[in-house]
Amino acid sequence: MDSPHAFGTELLRPFEERRTSPELVRRYWSDLQLGSVSAIESERTIATLLHEPQELAPLLSQLKGDFARNSAFARLLPTVVPNAPAERAVPREAVVELVYKGLNYVSLLDALTLQLDRNQEALRVLLIGRMAEIVSREIPYENFFAEAKCKCVYWALHLFDGAEVGFVSRESAALLLHANILMAVVSESLSAKFVDAGQVNVACGNLLAEQVAREGFDAISTDWRAVYHSWNAAFMLNSPCANMDHAKIAATALLLPSLVNASSGAAWLRRRAISLLLALISSFHPDSSLRVGMDVADSVPLSNFTLRQWAEANRDAAQEAGLPTSHGREARLSEMTRLTRQARAMERFLGEIRTRDSATEITLEKGQRHAVELAASWRKIAGL
Repeated sequence: MDSPHAFGTELLRPFEERRTSPELVRRYWSDLQLGSVSAIESERTIATLLHEPQELAPLLSQLKGDFARNSAFARLLPTVVPNAPAERAVPREAVVELVYKGLNYVSLLDALTLQLDRNQEALRVLLIGRMAEIVSREIPYENFFAEAKCKCVYWALHLFDGAEVGFVSRESAALLLHANILMAVVSESLSAKFVDAGQVNVACGNLLAEQVAREGFDAISTDWRAVYHSWNAAFMLNSPCANMDHAKIAATALLLPSLVNASSGAAWLRRRAISLLLALISSFHPDSSLRVGMDVADSVPLSNFTLRQWAEANRDAAQEAGLPTSHGREARLSEMTRLTRQARAMERFLGEIRTRDSATEITLEKGQRHAVELAASWRKIAGL
């Protein structure tokens, strides 16, 4: 069997001579509703992506290395595709086009994440202006997960204090990360594919959350982050979605070099919050190009076999990283009991989040206070 790096190289080879499409990148830029923020649009890296084709080779080289270093991907890549039963024939052109769109999305999202991470003033302007309008007034949320996730991440972003990877409260940041992971766990547990393909991945999500519950901010190690990236990508592709191509492009947000190369857990969490809110806005906003063609059959289906293999790779990587040692408190509960408790906790927490919807004239200081209060509410609701 080929090594993960060799397999990744073969997988990405058709794109080595490709360049980004400014037209496609500008569509994604429009999705993110950031065009009025001149402090970001004028940055050289953003401007070139919006107006000039850029070679994809550097990004592909980074992705190949990242695949090889991530233990879950290392287990998954060499085994799934050669053995996966075909649910229906997929034209090679459809696969190439989907990956190409994903790479364009990654290019823009990675550049935006790094620029907003470095430019706290631009991030502040967005948080108290355009993003507040989108998150609270413009997105017609279709389910509990979309609303809770988007609004929780929005408030969590106010915890940054502007210093280098600094937070107003590391404890509050860890609590809201714990809540965000359990939102995905509950959502995946309700998926139609849960019984056949999702149970193992849900267990992996519980392990990630329990590590944070026990160790707080210190849980966000390099190994933990690697498991999180693969677990979250599998979750996105195992969730209810009218258009899986949409989900696959959005899932590429987990492959950002800026996330993989973060120098610390604090740096990673800040960048992940930025990239996640941008990805959620581009996925949930009614005018997003990712939502175009929702009534069209998926061009590239993902089999239950692949999802099972992926979940098992995530489980093995979690065990290798030592995550099961944090699972004692929840391990005594049956799956159904745990899901029921988690779902009820999320329902209560969404109520707490919604009480902030009526907030007017948001300032960074008020937003920070809201975020700390939400974290305290979650601690009480979850019994942490």
